Amino acid sequence: MERVSSVFSQIIRLVPGGLFDAGLARHQGEKYPKGMRRWSQSIAMQFCHPGGTRSLRKITDGLAASVCKLRHLGVARPSTQSTLA
Repeated sequence: MERVSSVFSQIIRLVPGGLFDAGLARHQGEKYPKGMRRWSQSIAMQFCHPGGTRSLRKITDGLAASVCKLRHLGVARPSTQSTLA
């Protein structure tokens, strides 16, 4: 059986996780995390940008609709509007 990745997953893989983690460590990005991990926030922002979404409701609804795909990208659960804001 051939495995096919979504286009979004292929775009996310362009940034290696180690490079992302190194940048967070260098700039102390996870020093005081409040509610949402930086990787999850990055995934949410990259998810909404190509679609041109302009509202938090559309972003969170889109993330909730593709929750199974997000688990493969390292996001445990989709964020809520208040957390993403």
